[in-house]
Amino acid sequence: MGFSSKRIHPRKLLRDGVKIYASEGVEYATFEDISGGGVRLFMNRAPLIGEVIDMELRFPGLRQDTRISAKVVRVNESGSSFEVGLEFLRVDLEPEAH
Repeated sequence: MGFSSKRIHPRKLLRDGVKIYASEGVEYATFEDISGGGVRLFMNRAPLIGEVIDMELRFPGLRQDTRISAKVVRVNESGSSFEVGLEFLRVDLEPEAH
């Protein structure tokens, strides 16, 4: 029996900062391993499975930051931080008017 990947979207191995808008205020994390369906974050806290995270990050090739809502689908402790798997719910490619 051969290996079968569950992945639908191809992944891009990138690493950059992300700004998270939490009820307690703004927090920062690092994202990597991004695809059309989700992203992996490294956070200082362990969010709850099913929690919706609103964040802002920059996709390669875009000049402005992108607002994203994503649902937590996986949390693993990784040394002094938490590796968090997120599934995209909403991606706003248009910059907000200020």
